Amino acid sequence: MAVLRQTMRPWAARPCAAAGAILAAAIALPAADARGAEVTVSTAAPAAIFPISEVRAGMKGVGRTVFVGDTIEEFGVEVLAVMKRSRAQGDLILFRAEGETLAHAGIIAGMSGSPVYLDGRVVGAVAFAYPNGKDPIGAITPIGEMLEILDGGLEFPEDGAEDGPPAARSWNADPGARTSGAVSPGGAADRGSRDAFDLLWRGFLGREVERLPLPAPGATDPGALAPVQLPLTLSGWAEPLQSEMRETLGALGFSAVATPGGGSPGDIQVKPLEPGSAVAVQMVRGDADLAAIGTVTYIRGDEIVAFGHPMVQAGPVAFPMSSAWIYGVIPNNVVSVKMGGSTGLIGGILEDRRAGIGGKLGQAPDLLPVRVVMNESGAGHTYRYEVVRQTAYTPFFLPWTVSNSYLARGWGLGERPIS
Repeated sequence: MAVLRQTMRPWAARPCAAAGAILAAAIALPAADARGAEVTVSTAAPAAIFPISEVRAGMKGVGRTVFVGDTIEEFGVEVLAVMKRSRAQGDLILFRAEGETLAHAGIIAGMSGSPVYLDGRVVGAVAFAYPNGKDPIGAITPIGEMLEILDGGLEFPEDGAEDGPPAARSWNADPGARTSGAVSPGGAADRGSRDAFDLLWRGFLGREVERLPLPAPGATDPGALAPVQLPLTLSGWAEPLQSEMRETLGALGFSAVATPGGGSPGDIQVKPLEPGSAVAVQMVRGDADLAAIGTVTYIRGDEIVAFGHPMVQAGPVAFPMSSAWIYGVIPNNVVSVKMGGSTGLIGGILEDRRAGIGGKLGQAPDLLPVRVVMNESGAGHTYRYEVVRQTAYTPFFLPWTVSNSYLARGWGLGERPIS
């Protein structure tokens, strides 16, 4: 297969040193592997669009997804109905999936974004399912609504631009810009100040987190469609920390199921990215990995759409995008799950909308590098992480990296110095 190779380049955000004021962690590590990585994309022309106006009950087609490794497999699809105005200015396509795997496991967490084709044309993405449903019945988000994510163009903000997406702005690392007294976390002038980060840190320790208006796992009516859950891979995290992470991620709006994870076997050759490929949205990487796994729906040039439903519907964002490796499907009576992990960086996710996520290949957002050095009996043990720069999530992810480093060394109680 002919492939297009792109060289990865990072979005040049300003480094952040604010975390060092709180964690006493040395923040000076470049995201070296974001530079020079190759993104391999199939050069096949995008599939033609099957308009929802032509969809009729009884039509049969195929869907594409990964059940094991990175091999895309097809499954059968039968259209049951077109649900007009099932949401504001939006339709959904009710379908039944066919095939041995789905007959046994049902609609699987991680299938979000799996493209569906009628008569060889893409009609949309697997995006919704019935909680605890006995049969593999779900709903498809029409491709037309998903492609609207790309209509305005996907661009990384300029370096240091204050008018860029809030989630993509970097904190101000200039020590001269640090302030004292009361501040408002996230304000343009105060971002990166010691006091601003102190407030965010105290908020993490003491506040109740408001849920975003998305259905939480198990909280939906069994007769109502719910977004197909996203497997959140927790690789490298201490087991005592994982229950707290699961609870907090749910409170942050992730309609997700957390699973163990990992990377791909070291001796495999990554296949070209194409519709149906597994994809991961990374939030923490390094000595521990936190990523949400779904499926690529459509590729147009260096832009992609995926998932068919929001991650947390945060609007403009700046998350690293990675390819993913699937170990297999874990069948479950409540929700079956793809168990997998992120592999190499391939780009960045820049939009998180109702109809899915939109990303750009070949360019990754800059991450917040964190180094935690555990000082024990005069000897130091170093843990390295990279954390997404997102004002809503970073105050949660940072303490997890520190706690994880403590627990990895066997310390659950007492005090130990870090530097």
